[in-house]
Amino acid sequence: MTKKRITYYDFLKGLAIMGVVAIHTMIFNAAPSTIAGCGLAAFRNLLGCCVPFFVAVSGFFLCNKNVNSKLAYKDFLVSRLRVIYLPMLVWGLPWLLLNLLHVQNFGALAYNVFMYFTGGLSILYFIALIIELYVQLPVIQLVNKRMVICLAIFSISVTFGWSLVNYTTHLYMPLIVYCSFPTYIGYFALGCFIGRSRLSPNMYMAVSTVTIGWVLSVLESYYWLDFNPSSNWLGLKASVQMLAFGVISLLFTKTFTINYKSTRCTHIIEWVGSQSMPIYMSHMLLLFTLRLIGFAPSLWVTNWAVVFLLDVFFIFILTKILPNRILPYLGIR
Repeated sequence: MTKKRITYYDFLKGLAIMGVVAIHTMIFNAAPSTIAGCGLAAFRNLLGCCVPFFVAVSGFFLCNKNVNSKLAYKDFLVSRLRVIYLPMLVWGLPWLLLNLLHVQNFGALAYNVFMYFTGGLSILYFIALIIELYVQLPVIQLVNKRMVICLAIFSISVTFGWSLVNYTTHLYMPLIVYCSFPTYIGYFALGCFIGRSRLSPNMYMAVSTVTIGWVLSVLESYYWLDFNPSSNWLGLKASVQMLAFGVISLLFTKTFTINYKSTRCTHIIEWVGSQSMPIYMSHMLLLFTLRLIGFAPSLWVTNWAVVFLLDVFFIFILTKILPNRILPYLGIR
């Protein structure tokens, strides 16, 4: 893979991590029935493509990874655990300690410790998700186009099922349950298939899927808002999954991958993309700290900009002051 293509995907990862931070810093301060409210809802649904993109690009870069023998498969899993699981334990430790301050019995203690080691604290579910997908890599590398479509439909269907549970009941489900591999395996398969086959997705199909998925996502959002006004009507939905498949397919077309040019401006975003893992695992801690000291802006863009820029600066400083042997334990490249 050429350096040009790698910088393109780093650029996309930079945009995606900006989107993830935007999701978690969202302030919906417009009436849903207004044009502004509808615009915010549409934009928020578009941001729902960010996590699926990270899953797809992981599959893309692992499409030709040698996992054919037991030894190669074992070495692969061990190496990946070092890269992502150990940093998860480091960044998850503050969340565990904060939770333990409120523990009043052994059951709660055991639950929090279990969630800590399985990626169930804060938004660290993503690490558990990626590990689940790594385990299935030997099988996913074998899927053809038809199987990718089947897995995409499967992921969308699973998401629809979880939507029914989330929006129609008061049943609480941890993120590591409904954001596990069945919900995202279609994206991993899509990225792996595109990387292995070197086929460029059809531009017309990708644009059509984006258009239909985006319209449906807004309609579905307002349906759930009307059905249950107290629900997280902008959360995970089947239509957003469809939108994500379209967006990811569009970004993997040769129109974008071949014509991308790195500039001084994009270089900054590319660096952010290369450090997307530590930014992902640390930004919620920063947001928690800012709220603790009374930071409460009224505008979404202000909340996002402060959290994102401070977190990027924080990771940048760590790369300068910490020894190189320590950085991998924080997920920093």
